[in-house]
Amino acid sequence: MPDQITTTAHVWTADANGLYQTGNLAAEWHNAYVDLVTKGGADLTAEQRLEANAEAVFENTSLSTLSAAVQQRDREDAQRQFDAEFAAMALAGIDPNAPITQASYLLLEHTLQSSPMLEELAIQGHGLNDPTSVRYRGYTNDFQNNVDANTLFVGGGLNNGKNALTDFFDDNIMTHAPFATVVRNGKLIQMNQKGALETGLSAAVTAMNNSIHVKAYDADDFKHPAVTA
Repeated sequence: MPDQITTTAHVWTADANGLYQTGNLAAEWHNAYVDLVTKGGADLTAEQRLEANAEAVFENTSLSTLSAAVQQRDREDAQRQFDAEFAAMALAGIDPNAPITQASYLLLEHTLQSSPMLEELAIQGHGLNDPTSVRYRGYTNDFQNNVDANTLFVGGGLNNGKNALTDFFDDNIMTHAPFATVVRNGKLIQMNQKGALETGLSAAVTAMNNSIHVKAYDADDFKHPAVTA
C-alpha cells in the first residue's frame, strides 16, 4: 500500500502500523452538521452531508463525552470508509448527487473491492472482528459496542428503535459496502465483516440514500432512555 493516499477527499498518511490518518475532523464535521440542520445543506457535497449525519450521532450519543483525541480516532474510522466509497463512485462514474440505485450500489461495491488501496482504506475504517493487526480495529472495535448501550435511533426507517451506535451507525451511516452482496433464496443480501447476512440490498440502498441525500438527522432522531440503578 502507498505511504500516502491523495486521490480521496482527505489526504491519508500511513503511520508505523500502516494505519491511514488525516487531519483533525471535528470542525469540518460540526460545521457540516450545523449547515445541514439549520440551512438544509444546499452548499454541502454529498459526502459532507454524510459527515453531517454522522456528526448527528457523535453529538447526540455518549460519543460526545469522549476526549477530543478519542473522537478524532473515531471520526477517522468513519471518514476512511466515506472517502473510499466516494472515491469508488468517482472511479465508477457514479454521480454522487443522484440517488443510489441497487445497480449503482453494486457497482460502487465492486469498484471499491476491486481497488486494493480503496478497499484497504475502507476496511481500516469499518474494522474487522478479532483483527490480526491494530490497523483493522476500525469502528467495529473502537466505538460500535463499547461507548453507548442506551441511546436509541428513533428517526424512522431501517433500525428505527434500535441502538444508535451498534445498529443505526453500522447500517445507515457506515454501510457495509466494503463487503460482498450475495444472493440468498433469490434475494440480494448485504453481508457484513463477519461474512454473515446483514440486511437486504433494498433496505441498504434506502438507508444510504437517506444518509447522503434525504435526511438531516438531529437531536430529535435520538432517544435517551433513563438509566436505572
